[in-house]
Amino acid sequence: DQAKSMIEMCKALGSPLLLACSSTSQHATGELDAIARDLRKLAMLALPHRIKVVYEGLSWGRHINEYTTAWAAVEAADCPNLGLCIDSYHVFATSTPLDPLDDIDPDKIFFAESRGTEPLKFTTLVPLKKGTNIIHVIATDENGLQGRETLVIRRK
Repeated sequence: DQAKSMIEMCKALGSPLLLACSSTSQHATGELDAIARDLRKLAMLALPHRIKVVYEGLSWGRHINEYTTAWAAVEAADCPNLGLCIDSYHVFATSTPLDPLDDIDPDKIFFAESRGTEPLKFTTLVPLKKGTNIIHVIATDENGLQGRETLVIRRK
């Protein structure tokens, strides 16, 4: 009933995405097959409403706390409207390697979040290699305040 209510809320708000995060409950299962089965059920409920379900592995999640394991669950669920959220905060909080990003189907990354406060204006061109590029930027504004941003850019 809770899943159906969230889908109805997405529909009422006109939201094309429903974010589902990995569980933090001590009662949650760690069995990947069971998690994939639950994600598939949720995605199938959302499918007739044209809503995509985005699964995110929280860095403080009980069993799934890295994007790599979240991707394994999404891939196992094998549902067209189920995809992955990649949040740079959780990636760097768990020190998850970035190389496995190359193994994820880009069409299944439904949402990506990069933590930063203001958009950065680039004055330097950065050459990109094929595969995963990690660019660390430190920007200073006119008041001398510094901001840090890490960009992960995939190039085919």
